[in-house]
Amino acid sequence: KDAQDESETRLARTLAHVELAAQTKDATTSRAHYEAALLDCQRVIDSQPQLSTAHFQNGVILRLLDRYPEAVSAFTEALRLTPESTETRIRRGIVWYHLGELDLALSDFRAVGFIPGDARPAFWTGVIYARRNDHFEAIRAFSEAIDVNPRYRLAFSNRARSLMHLGHWQRAIDDLNAMIQIDPQDTEAYYRRGIALKQLGRTAEAQRSFAQAGNRNEG
Repeated sequence: KDAQDESETRLARTLAHVELAAQTKDATTSRAHYEAALLDCQRVIDSQPQLSTAHFQNGVILRLLDRYPEAVSAFTEALRLTPESTETRIRRGIVWYHLGELDLALSDFRAVGFIPGDARPAFWTGVIYARRNDHFEAIRAFSEAIDVNPRYRLAFSNRARSLMHLGHWQRAIDDLNAMIQIDPQDTEAYYRRGIALKQLGRTAEAQRSFAQAGNRNEG
């Protein structure tokens, strides 16, 4: 009982350190919090190696420290202990992507499949296809993500990018307008909309959109 209580305390402190790290703007202080969290997490694993939650948190922290191979190992161990954890599989898929292991990343996202209310598997599937320059499949995946979450700004952004690669300028403009509606301060959306409008020969509108991007940059 004492060992379990200590593990719970260390895991709670781990989460507190991660939250503090996210809140601080000082890189050195942030890293110190992550390292402290990692130490607590590792001590929990040493005392309770079958606790999948500890391995999962270990993976989260290692990912935040950009220690991707170690993060994969931690998430893989968490999945061995709790194979049904979709959250762990999504997190591992994202790390596989950052490692450039696109097939392994895609395998994890496909294994997760559709989750009501969670657009991440579809979104990251689209990111992988876009990276492979398969923009038709990327658009399909980003569209699925938007169906799940109609205010998913990054999905609109990435779908617009793929549409622009294919020369579908008006559809890209529609997505960029949706981005602006979600976040009126999104400078990139105004700028990219200007590019798309210019491609359609709508020069005056393009100039206005570029100006709007500039105004927000200055602000």
